[in-house]
Amino acid sequence: ADVEAEFVKTGKYYRRGGHWSLATWEIALPSRIQLRLPDNLEESLNVAQRTHHRFGQYSDWVSVIRERVEHLPVEKRELERLAAREEVPADFDLAQINWKADYDPYSLTELKGYCFVCLR
Repeated sequence: ADVEAEFVKTGKYYRRGGHWSLATWEIALPSRIQLRLPDNLEESLNVAQRTHHRFGQYSDWVSVIRERVEHLPVEKRELERLAAREEVPADFDLAQINWKADYDPYSLTELKGYCFVCLR
């Protein structure tokens, strides 16, 4: 999806260690946001829902493996063996186990305050 928006600079003063500082950032004006959705949006959403459902079925196992991979590298063959032992399907995408979201948690919190309605 392509997003176009007008941004305004905003900020907030905070006190730390006895002195005041100004934190600044830019925020999009909700009334000026334009979103162009891809033509295959429905197909992409279906794929995403299937992937989400599939990971949800094995979320406990994935959490344990992610914790292990954080501290000790694990070869793909070993992951496949562990997955087979837990009856995880062979076509499960093991490469996504160590995937981490690349968003800033603060930005996500800010975005949760807005509701976007997408019309085609």
